[in-house]
Amino acid sequence: MNHSLPTRKLPERPDLGQLKRQAKELLEAFLAGENSAVAEVNRFYHDCDPTQFALHDAQLVLARSYGYDSWPKLKAYVDGVTVKYLMEAVRSGDLAAVRAILNVRPEIVNRSEAWNNEHTALHYAVLGRMPAMGRLLMEFGADPHAGISPHNDATTALTIATERGYDEIVAIIDEEEKRREGDRPTEDDLPPALRNASAQFDARLSRSMARRNFIVTRFGWCESMEPCPRRSFSSIRSSAESTDPTRWGGSTTNTWHFSPTPSQWRRTANPHRVAISARSSIAFRAH
Repeated sequence: MNHSLPTRKLPERPDLGQLKRQAKELLEAFLAGENSAVAEVNRFYHDCDPTQFALHDAQLVLARSYGYDSWPKLKAYVDGVTVKYLMEAVRSGDLAAVRAILNVRPEIVNRSEAWNNEHTALHYAVLGRMPAMGRLLMEFGADPHAGISPHNDATTALTIATERGYDEIVAIIDEEEKRREGDRPTEDDLPPALRNASAQFDARLSRSMARRNFIVTRFGWCESMEPCPRRSFSSIRSSAESTDPTRWGGSTTNTWHFSPTPSQWRRTANPHRVAISARSSIAFRAH
């Protein structure tokens, strides 16, 4: 662990993008042999190999120069500060500030305020009965179904708005969710090559699943089965038919279960009808 004292100080409102740029600048300066960059790297990254020094190493050095053991820890701190200011902006009803924050960090719209406070920004918008704020957060992807443990279902933003009779907020949430549903691409939106690839994958998956788990049974899985030698599907069908020569699928006392490798065929008594099915929802039944 690095024990050198920090040489940099974070601003009151640190920006992750700016820190990433600083790491890139440090990397470039170090590779160029600038004395200040070399000294900083040697101070916070002992025995580093200049020929292998990469961006993630520069991020580590930068994090340590700010007093953090690693880049993820520095990033987590910056995220917390950003979430803090997002919550403050939402509670104060500052639409411009919220939009500015989310334009830079849209991924934090659903972050909770703290590990022991699971309120999201949308929760505060609902609790403050701020329809415009709710609409803005929904436009940035806020989740109205995120709840607060242990009563998650009863504490979602949508549930709270509904129970309190905030019909205008409920309408905004419903409207935005319908818009999101409409914006989702369908199979028809895929390029022809991708549609063909998807269809081929589905066909292969279906064939694979059909091979993997054939069941000859009258009603579902058997609870107790005895091992017997592995057999082909055609021989199993013949066995099923032999139990009822008049109609495959009629009354029989045999149940067979097949799994490909290295499983065995199994047989057990069952007084119901024979059916052949696969877990992939492919079903075969005699008529």
